[in-house]
Amino acid sequence: MKRGVILALLTGTLVGCVRKEAPPWRWLELGSTSVSEALAQGKGIAAEVQDSAGTDRAVWPYILWASDTATQIAQRELLGLPSLSCGDLIRLHPENLPLSIRQAFRWEGVDSLTVRWRCLGRNEIARMGAVHLSRSPSPEAAEHSWWQALKRSSPDFFEPPAQRFAQGDPIRLSIVTLRPDGSMIGDTVKIAFFEGEPDQVVPALAPFVSLAGPGASAHIWSTSDGAFGSQAHLEWGLPAHTPVQFAVEAY
Repeated sequence: MKRGVILALLTGTLVGCVRKEAPPWRWLELGSTSVSEALAQGKGIAAEVQDSAGTDRAVWPYILWASDTATQIAQRELLGLPSLSCGDLIRLHPENLPLSIRQAFRWEGVDSLTVRWRCLGRNEIARMGAVHLSRSPSPEAAEHSWWQALKRSSPDFFEPPAQRFAQGDPIRLSIVTLRPDGSMIGDTVKIAFFEGEPDQVVPALAPFVSLAGPGASAHIWSTSDGAFGSQAHLEWGLPAHTPVQFAVEAY
């Protein structure tokens, strides 16, 4: 009799150990790479809300980045919930989620949602940005959001010179222009002018020139109006309102 009681207790204990908490959502489709792994790789995490027709809404989604100290609680609580993967499509009720997650994704007071989880590196942001731009009623706003996400995924940097150019010094620049996905636009451009001469570079590169000297280099993201203008450039296969990245060196 005692043996039976002990076995029953052990069985109950083991069942309790393996029983999993019910997820606060319902999976509709399954993705692949885990959200936690994507965050560790430096990717952004977005939850794209779908409309009743199953299409992503034409609104740029909020993106969580591991480097955001303001969202660390939301990230911790998100990773503490039942495992999510990049590409998962789920149905959820925001009120069943922790407050920090509702606030981060701006879901407070919202009823049930169908959400696609996206893990965004540079290539994914390049594709997503082009899609959102094509759907957006405000291309300027869509491009600005796209530009900001690209800057978070692949941050600008500046390598300062040992000594800056002085007024009248000769300046030589080597400039490579890249699309959002990193592919090159045209060929490497080499230009020469003298420090102090106006209108020698596009607006996005003017701050670099003002701080440059021999050996200075930078990667700089620019919205289209700071580069070649917001119109389409068919000769480069560059659609309207597309951000670009400059890789520039000074000699």
